[in-house]
Amino acid sequence: MQQLSEKSILLTALNWGIGHAARCVPLIQAIISEGANLTIASDGKAKAFLQKEFPTLDILEMPTNEIRYGKRGVAAALLPQLPAFFKQINADQKWVQDLVSRKGIDLIISDNRYGCYHDQVPSVLITHQLNIQAPKLAKPMIDKVLRSWVNNFNEIWVPDVESGLAGILTDNNLDIPVRFLGPLSRFENNTSKKKVETLENQLLVLLSGPEPQRSILEEKIWSQLEKINIPVVFVRGTNTVFEQTDLSHVDVFDLLTANDLKPFLEKSKYIICRSGYSTLMDLAQFSCQALLIPTPGQSEQEYLAKYCEAKNWSVNQPQHKFNIDKFIKLDHNQCFPKIPTTIKRWIYQIIQLSNF
Repeated sequence: MQQLSEKSILLTALNWGIGHAARCVPLIQAIISEGANLTIASDGKAKAFLQKEFPTLDILEMPTNEIRYGKRGVAAALLPQLPAFFKQINADQKWVQDLVSRKGIDLIISDNRYGCYHDQVPSVLITHQLNIQAPKLAKPMIDKVLRSWVNNFNEIWVPDVESGLAGILTDNNLDIPVRFLGPLSRFENNTSKKKVETLENQLLVLLSGPEPQRSILEEKIWSQLEKINIPVVFVRGTNTVFEQTDLSHVDVFDLLTANDLKPFLEKSKYIICRSGYSTLMDLAQFSCQALLIPTPGQSEQEYLAKYCEAKNWSVNQPQHKFNIDKFIKLDHNQCFPKIPTTIKRWIYQIIQLSNF
Protein backbone atom coordinates (compact mmCIF):
# COMPACT_ATOMS: atom_id res chain seq x y z
CA MET A 1 0.00 0.00 0.00
CA GLN A 2 1.34 3.44 -0.94
CA GLN A 3 1.16 5.43 2.30
CA LEU A 4 1.74 8.88 0.79
CA SER A 5 -0.66 8.58 -2.15
CA GLU A 6 -2.68 11.69 -1.26
CA LYS A 7 0.13 13.79 0.14
CA SER A 8 1.78 16.76 -1.57
CA ILE A 9 5.46 17.16 -0.62
CA LEU A 10 7.96 19.88 -1.54
CA LEU A 11 11.66 18.94 -1.57
CA THR A 12 14.33 21.60 -2.11
CA ALA A 13 18.10 21.14 -2.40
CA LEU A 14 20.91 23.64 -1.87
CA ASN A 15 23.03 24.54 -4.89
CA TRP A 16 26.57 24.47 -3.48
CA GLY A 17 27.95 22.00 -6.00
CA ILE A 18 25.89 18.84 -6.48
CA GLY A 19 26.36 17.11 -3.11
CA HIS A 20 23.07 18.16 -1.53
CA ALA A 21 21.14 17.24 -4.66
CA ALA A 22 22.95 13.89 -4.98
CA ARG A 23 22.08 12.75 -1.47
CA CYS A 24 18.42 13.59 -2.10
CA VAL A 25 18.23 11.03 -4.93
CA PRO A 26 17.27 7.99 -2.78
CA LEU A 27 14.78 10.14 -0.86
CA ILE A 28 13.14 11.32 -4.08
CA GLN A 29 12.96 7.76 -5.38
CA ALA A 30 11.40 6.49 -2.15
CA ILE A 31 8.85 9.32 -1.89
CA ILE A 32 7.74 8.74 -5.48
CA SER A 33 7.47 4.99 -4.89
CA GLU A 34 5.12 5.71 -1.98
CA GLY A 35 2.78 7.55 -4.36
CA ALA A 36 3.23 11.13 -3.13
CA ASN A 37 2.72 14.16 -5.31
CA LEU A 38 6.32 15.36 -5.12
CA THR A 39 7.50 18.82 -6.15
CA ILE A 40 11.28 19.13 -6.51
CA ALA A 41 13.06 22.49 -6.69
CA SER A 42 16.62 23.79 -6.86
CA ASP A 43 18.82 25.95 -9.07
CA GLY A 44 22.12 25.97 -10.96
CA LYS A 45 24.28 22.82 -11.03
CA ALA A 46 22.09 21.08 -8.47
CA LYS A 47 18.99 21.54 -10.64
CA ALA A 48 20.89 20.35 -13.74
CA PHE A 49 22.06 17.27 -11.84
CA LEU A 50 18.55 16.42 -10.63
CA GLN A 51 17.12 16.92 -14.11
CA LYS A 52 19.70 14.49 -15.49
CA GLU A 53 18.97 11.98 -12.74
CA PHE A 54 15.18 12.32 -13.20
CA PRO A 55 14.68 13.29 -16.85
CA THR A 56 10.90 12.70 -16.80
CA LEU A 57 10.29 15.03 -13.84
CA ASP A 58 9.83 18.79 -13.95
CA ILE A 59 12.35 20.36 -11.55
CA LEU A 60 11.24 23.84 -10.50
CA GLU A 61 13.68 26.77 -10.66
CA MET A 62 14.45 28.48 -7.37
CA PRO A 63 16.05 31.88 -6.74
CA THR A 64 19.74 31.77 -7.64
CA ASN A 65 22.70 33.23 -5.82
CA GLU A 66 25.73 31.14 -6.68
CA ILE A 67 28.37 31.27 -3.97
CA ARG A 68 31.95 31.57 -5.20
CA TYR A 69 34.76 30.49 -2.89
CA GLY A 70 37.59 32.56 -4.35
CA LYS A 71 41.24 31.69 -4.92
CA ARG A 72 42.26 32.72 -1.40
CA GLY A 73 39.95 30.21 0.26
CA VAL A 74 36.43 30.07 1.58
CA ALA A 75 36.57 32.36 4.61
CA ALA A 76 37.96 35.33 2.68
CA ALA A 77 35.47 34.78 -0.13
CA LEU A 78 32.34 34.29 1.99
CA LEU A 79 32.61 37.34 4.26
CA PRO A 80 31.81 39.90 1.53
CA GLN A 81 29.04 37.60 0.27
CA LEU A 82 27.19 37.42 3.61
CA PRO A 83 24.60 40.07 2.63
CA ALA A 84 23.87 38.08 -0.54
CA PHE A 85 23.58 34.90 1.56
CA PHE A 86 20.95 36.49 3.81
CA LYS A 87 19.22 37.82 0.70
CA GLN A 88 19.15 34.27 -0.68
CA ILE A 89 17.42 32.97 2.45
CA ASN A 90 14.79 35.72 2.20
CA ALA A 91 14.29 35.01 -1.50
CA ASP A 92 13.79 31.30 -0.77
CA GLN A 93 11.28 32.16 1.94
CA LYS A 94 9.23 34.38 -0.42
CA TRP A 95 9.39 31.66 -3.09
CA VAL A 96 8.06 29.05 -0.66
CA GLN A 97 5.30 31.35 0.61
CA ASP A 98 4.16 31.95 -2.97
CA LEU A 99 4.27 28.26 -3.89
CA VAL A 100 2.31 27.19 -0.81
CA SER A 101 -0.34 29.82 -1.50
CA ARG A 102 -0.80 28.48 -5.03
CA LYS A 103 -0.39 24.79 -4.35
CA GLY A 104 -1.44 22.77 -1.35
CA ILE A 105 1.65 21.37 0.39
CA ASP A 106 1.50 18.88 3.26
CA LEU A 107 5.22 18.73 4.06
CA ILE A 108 8.36 20.70 3.19
CA ILE A 109 11.73 18.93 3.15
CA SER A 110 14.69 21.28 2.75
CA ASP A 111 18.25 20.08 2.27
CA ASN A 112 20.25 22.95 3.77
CA ARG A 113 18.10 25.75 2.31
CA TYR A 114 17.35 27.70 5.48
CA GLY A 115 14.61 29.80 3.88
CA CYS A 116 12.48 26.83 2.79
CA TYR A 117 9.93 26.56 5.59
CA HIS A 118 6.35 27.66 6.22
CA ASP A 119 4.62 28.50 9.51
CA GLN A 120 1.50 26.53 8.57
CA VAL A 121 3.19 23.53 6.91
CA PRO A 122 5.37 20.95 8.75
CA SER A 123 8.91 21.78 7.66
CA VAL A 124 12.05 19.67 7.99
CA LEU A 125 15.70 20.64 7.53
CA ILE A 126 18.13 17.97 6.33
CA THR A 127 21.62 18.83 7.53
CA HIS A 128 24.73 17.40 9.16
CA GLN A 129 26.08 20.89 9.95
CA LEU A 130 24.86 21.51 13.48
CA ASN A 131 28.26 22.36 14.94
CA ILE A 132 29.93 24.58 12.36
CA GLN A 133 33.71 24.67 12.66
CA ALA A 134 34.71 28.31 12.90
CA PRO A 135 37.38 30.52 14.52
CA LYS A 136 36.95 30.70 18.29
CA LEU A 137 36.02 34.40 18.36
CA ALA A 138 33.43 34.06 15.59
CA LYS A 139 31.84 30.80 16.73
CA PRO A 140 29.38 32.22 19.35
CA MET A 141 27.89 34.57 16.76
CA ILE A 142 27.73 31.83 14.09
CA ASP A 143 26.06 29.43 16.53
CA LYS A 144 23.48 32.08 17.43
CA VAL A 145 22.66 32.80 13.78
CA LEU A 146 22.47 29.08 12.95
CA ARG A 147 20.11 28.46 15.87
CA SER A 148 17.82 31.27 14.69
CA TRP A 149 17.66 29.69 11.22
CA VAL A 150 17.05 26.09 12.25
CA ASN A 151 14.43 27.02 14.85
CA ASN A 152 12.10 27.93 11.97
CA PHE A 153 11.78 24.20 11.22
CA ASN A 154 9.75 21.57 13.07
CA GLU A 155 12.53 18.98 13.04
CA ILE A 156 16.13 18.40 11.96
CA TRP A 157 16.94 15.19 10.12
CA VAL A 158 20.61 14.22 10.18
CA PRO A 159 21.88 11.90 7.40
CA ASP A 160 24.18 10.01 9.74
CA VAL A 161 24.28 7.75 12.77
CA GLU A 162 25.42 9.21 16.08
CA SER A 163 29.23 9.43 16.26
CA GLY A 164 29.34 8.43 12.61
CA LEU A 165 30.85 9.83 9.41
CA ALA A 166 30.32 13.48 10.36
CA GLY A 167 32.16 13.31 13.70
CA ILE A 168 31.61 16.38 15.88
CA LEU A 169 29.79 18.28 13.11
CA THR A 170 26.47 16.86 14.35
CA ASP A 171 26.99 17.77 18.03
CA ASN A 172 24.17 20.07 19.14
CA ASN A 173 21.97 21.32 21.98
CA LEU A 174 19.02 22.48 19.91
CA ASP A 175 15.52 22.91 21.32
CA ILE A 176 13.75 21.18 18.41
CA PRO A 177 13.81 17.42 17.68
CA VAL A 178 17.02 16.21 15.99
CA ARG A 179 16.71 12.76 14.46
CA PHE A 180 19.65 10.68 13.25
CA LEU A 181 18.12 8.72 10.37
CA GLY A 182 21.26 7.21 8.83
CA PRO A 183 23.32 8.12 5.75
CA LEU A 184 21.69 9.18 2.48
CA SER A 185 23.46 8.01 -0.65
CA ARG A 186 22.31 7.71 -4.25
CA PHE A 187 23.94 4.27 -4.09
CA GLU A 188 21.80 3.23 -1.13
CA ASN A 189 20.87 -0.12 -2.69
CA ASN A 190 24.51 -1.14 -3.11
CA THR A 191 25.29 -4.36 -1.25
CA SER A 192 28.75 -5.07 -2.65
CA LYS A 193 32.00 -4.59 -0.76
CA LYS A 194 35.14 -3.87 -2.69
CA LYS A 195 37.61 -6.73 -2.88
CA VAL A 196 41.22 -5.78 -3.50
CA GLU A 197 41.82 -8.69 -5.85
CA THR A 198 38.99 -7.57 -8.16
CA LEU A 199 39.95 -3.88 -8.39
CA GLU A 200 41.19 -2.51 -11.68
CA ASN A 201 44.43 -0.51 -11.79
CA GLN A 202 42.42 2.61 -12.56
CA LEU A 203 42.10 6.12 -11.13
CA LEU A 204 38.69 7.74 -10.62
CA VAL A 205 38.65 11.52 -10.18
CA LEU A 206 35.43 13.01 -8.80
CA LEU A 207 35.23 16.80 -8.84
CA SER A 208 32.49 18.90 -7.29
CA GLY A 209 31.79 22.14 -5.44
CA PRO A 210 31.52 25.86 -6.22
CA GLU A 211 33.80 27.79 -8.54
CA PRO A 212 36.53 28.80 -8.89
CA GLN A 213 37.95 26.14 -6.56
CA ARG A 214 36.47 23.30 -8.63
CA SER A 215 38.31 24.57 -11.74
CA ILE A 216 41.51 25.21 -9.79
CA LEU A 217 41.61 21.61 -8.60
CA GLU A 218 40.68 20.36 -12.07
CA GLU A 219 43.71 22.15 -13.55
CA LYS A 220 46.00 20.97 -10.75
CA ILE A 221 45.02 17.31 -11.13
CA TRP A 222 45.07 17.44 -14.94
CA SER A 223 48.59 18.85 -14.97
CA GLN A 224 49.84 15.75 -13.12
CA LEU A 225 47.93 13.08 -15.06
CA GLU A 226 50.70 12.92 -17.67
CA LYS A 227 52.95 11.44 -14.97
CA ILE A 228 50.90 8.28 -14.55
CA ASN A 229 50.39 5.47 -17.04
CA ILE A 230 47.16 3.94 -15.76
CA PRO A 231 43.62 4.51 -17.11
CA VAL A 232 41.82 7.51 -15.63
CA VAL A 233 38.10 8.25 -15.39
CA PHE A 234 37.70 12.00 -14.85
CA VAL A 235 34.24 13.19 -13.71
CA ARG A 236 34.22 17.00 -13.77
CA GLY A 237 31.04 17.68 -11.79
CA THR A 238 29.95 20.43 -14.17
CA ASN A 239 28.63 20.89 -17.70
CA THR A 240 30.79 23.93 -18.47
CA VAL A 241 33.21 23.94 -21.41
CA PHE A 242 36.22 21.66 -20.91
CA GLU A 243 39.42 23.51 -21.80
CA GLN A 244 42.16 20.99 -21.03
CA THR A 245 44.34 19.26 -23.66
CA ASP A 246 43.18 15.70 -24.38
CA LEU A 247 45.13 12.82 -22.86
CA SER A 248 44.78 9.41 -24.49
CA HIS A 249 44.56 7.47 -21.20
CA VAL A 250 41.86 9.73 -19.70
CA ASP A 251 38.09 9.40 -20.25
CA VAL A 252 36.31 12.65 -19.37
CA PHE A 253 32.68 12.99 -18.26
CA ASP A 254 30.82 16.12 -17.18
CA LEU A 255 28.04 14.75 -14.96
CA LEU A 256 27.17 11.09 -14.41
CA THR A 257 23.98 9.54 -13.09
CA ALA A 258 24.22 7.10 -10.19
CA ASN A 259 23.84 4.14 -12.55
CA ASP A 260 26.67 5.37 -14.78
CA LEU A 261 29.02 6.21 -11.90
CA LYS A 262 28.48 3.04 -9.86
CA PRO A 263 30.70 0.69 -11.96
CA PHE A 264 33.63 3.10 -11.69
CA LEU A 265 33.26 3.32 -7.89
CA GLU A 266 33.09 -0.46 -7.65
CA LYS A 267 36.17 -1.18 -9.76
CA SER A 268 38.61 1.74 -9.40
CA LYS A 269 41.62 1.07 -7.20
CA TYR A 270 42.38 4.77 -6.72
CA ILE A 271 39.88 7.58 -6.06
CA ILE A 272 40.57 11.31 -5.73
CA CYS A 273 37.79 13.63 -4.57
CA ARG A 274 36.77 16.48 -2.28
CA SER A 275 35.92 15.73 1.34
CA GLY A 276 32.35 16.98 1.11
CA TYR A 277 30.01 15.04 3.37
CA SER A 278 27.74 13.78 0.58
CA THR A 279 30.79 12.35 -1.20
CA LEU A 280 31.85 10.56 1.98
CA MET A 281 28.43 8.93 2.29
CA ASP A 282 28.80 7.64 -1.28
CA LEU A 283 32.31 6.31 -0.60
CA ALA A 284 31.06 4.49 2.50
CA GLN A 285 28.59 2.50 0.40
CA PHE A 286 31.51 0.82 -1.39
CA SER A 287 34.12 0.77 1.40
CA CYS A 288 36.27 2.91 -0.90
CA GLN A 289 39.92 3.84 -0.55
CA ALA A 290 40.34 7.50 -1.42
CA LEU A 291 42.52 10.59 -1.39
CA LEU A 292 40.52 13.49 0.07
CA ILE A 293 41.41 17.05 -0.97
CA PRO A 294 39.39 19.56 1.08
CA THR A 295 38.36 22.83 -0.50
CA PRO A 296 40.88 25.40 0.80
CA GLY A 297 39.50 27.38 3.72
CA GLN A 298 36.27 25.36 3.95
CA SER A 299 36.40 24.39 7.61
CA GLU A 300 33.89 21.54 7.33
CA GLN A 301 35.82 19.76 4.56
CA GLU A 302 39.16 20.37 6.27
CA TYR A 303 37.80 18.85 9.49
CA LEU A 304 36.24 15.86 7.68
CA ALA A 305 39.44 15.11 5.74
CA LYS A 306 41.50 15.08 8.95
CA TYR A 307 38.83 13.13 10.83
CA CYS A 308 38.65 10.41 8.16
CA GLU A 309 42.44 10.16 7.99
CA ALA A 310 42.66 9.84 11.79
CA LYS A 311 40.11 7.01 11.59
CA ASN A 312 42.30 5.33 8.91
CA TRP A 313 39.43 5.59 6.43
CA SER A 314 41.28 7.67 3.82
CA VAL A 315 44.32 9.75 2.90
CA ASN A 316 44.29 13.54 3.24
CA GLN A 317 46.28 16.01 1.13
CA PRO A 318 45.86 19.80 1.19
CA GLN A 319 45.24 21.17 -2.30
CA HIS A 320 48.52 23.13 -2.41
CA LYS A 321 50.46 19.94 -1.58
CA PHE A 322 48.63 17.67 -4.02
CA ASN A 323 50.94 14.97 -5.40
CA ILE A 324 49.29 12.26 -7.48
CA ASP A 325 52.43 10.10 -7.73
CA LYS A 326 52.85 10.04 -3.94
CA PHE A 327 49.23 8.96 -3.50
CA ILE A 328 49.39 6.10 -5.99
CA LYS A 329 52.58 4.72 -4.41
CA LEU A 330 50.96 4.39 -0.96
CA ASP A 331 50.08 0.98 0.50
CA HIS A 332 46.34 1.83 0.37
CA ASN A 333 45.27 -0.05 3.47
CA GLN A 334 42.69 2.62 4.35
CA CYS A 335 39.01 2.21 3.53
CA PHE A 336 35.68 3.64 4.62
CA PRO A 337 33.45 1.61 6.95
CA LYS A 338 30.32 0.18 5.43
CA ILE A 339 27.40 2.06 7.02
CA PRO A 340 24.10 0.77 5.62
CA THR A 341 21.54 3.34 4.56
CA THR A 342 18.12 3.16 6.17
CA ILE A 343 15.68 4.75 3.72
CA LYS A 344 12.71 3.08 5.46
CA ARG A 345 13.40 5.18 8.56
CA TRP A 346 13.30 8.32 6.43
CA ILE A 347 10.00 7.34 4.83
CA TYR A 348 8.52 6.51 8.25
CA GLN A 349 9.34 10.02 9.50
CA ILE A 350 7.93 11.57 6.31
CA ILE A 351 4.67 9.70 6.82
CA GLN A 352 4.49 10.81 10.45
CA LEU A 353 5.07 14.49 9.72
CA SER A 354 2.90 14.67 6.60
CA ASN A 355 -0.02 13.53 8.78
CA PHE A 356 0.80 16.09 11.48
